[in-house]
Amino acid sequence: MNEIDNLNQSQEYTLEIKKHSRLGIASFILAIISVIGFFISITLSIIFVSKVGPNIDPNQIKSEMFKSSMYIPLIISSLLLWLSFFENLVGVGLGIAGLIQKKHKKVFSILGFIFNILPLILIIALIAFSFYIMYSSGGIQLSQ
Repeated sequence: MNEIDNLNQSQEYTLEIKKHSRLGIASFILAIISVIGFFISITLSIIFVSKVGPNIDPNQIKSEMFKSSMYIPLIISSLLLWLSFFENLVGVGLGIAGLIQKKHKKVFSILGFIFNILPLILIIALIAFSFYIMYSSGGIQLSQ
């Protein structure tokens, strides 16, 4: 019996409780904020289109952009879209950094990475699609 007690006392059981990665939590929070920014940006774009109507003249927008308060939703929408894009870039970096940490849980890092990379893919696809539409409609002339 004495041998069993000595054996139990010599083995140390360490229970290490892993905490969530702060970088992963920051990445997840940035993803949520950027998604909210995207929705606000889309809402402001819809407000702009509903005010101006379907007959938008690009030359008129360029010449009167800062003269009329009608274009404020378009300006804010564009700025929010770019801000959300850069938030997603930072969020992807924080998500990757959180995944690299060894002694932390990876749940928020994985969620932050996924929720930050999806809008980036969506924005890049949207930009590529808009260039395709402009090129196919004759709006962009590539020199040969």
